[in-house]
Amino acid sequence: MRSRTWRGTYATGTTRCSSSSPAAAAGFSHPARAKPCRACQVRRAVQECGVRTAPVRLFIGIYPPREAAQAMLASLDELARDRSKDLPTFRPTPLEQVHLTVHFVGTVGKGEVDGVGQSLARAVSGISACELRAVKLVALPPRQPRVLAVETTLPAGLRELQRRLVTRLASKPSGRVYLPHITVCRFKGRGPQDLQERALDIPGFAVTEVCLMRSVLRPEGAEHRLVERFSLG
Repeated sequence: MRSRTWRGTYATGTTRCSSSSPAAAAGFSHPARAKPCRACQVRRAVQECGVRTAPVRLFIGIYPPREAAQAMLASLDELARDRSKDLPTFRPTPLEQVHLTVHFVGTVGKGEVDGVGQSLARAVSGISACELRAVKLVALPPRQPRVLAVETTLPAGLRELQRRLVTRLASKPSGRVYLPHITVCRFKGRGPQDLQERALDIPGFAVTEVCLMRSVLRPEGAEHRLVERFSLG
């Protein structure tokens, strides 16, 4: 995945983005400045990622470094060796899709994607970078497990960001307590209810950005497409 960067020109002293930019084509204007405003950047990123038809599924996630993601998936190998006789068939999460969902936006119309990006840009304001650590391997949901996930710590900054996103973007807050976790596999049937939680010894990693993602559902599994990255302070 790559960060969406601005490549258009900007006319000094004007009130509209360069006519070569997607924002200008959409009629987006603002006070003159040396670089495009955040709203223009979000709009351009949305257009670049191919969001042109409704509906689209969006979520806001954190993607760990490759080494951390590999270590989390490796915990599945250890479990499979220990329970080779009775562990149900499962499908590991593809390495490039290992992520922590900060907030699932859900299905929105194409005209709403700009607003989601701009809300996220405001929500990350004042949120500092933090460290995330894997705690244990758990089966979720507990009563009828369908996935295995790595439960993580919940730093104060991430907790506040999640709260802001629920306030801004949740059409109907569920009231459930947020459990930070990274799904590492999905069972093809019901998972084992007797699975004991396993402590994990995986180095923590720095969280310096969150990503607005588009999820495209396919028969072989969901495909994640980057809309835009948002840096933490």
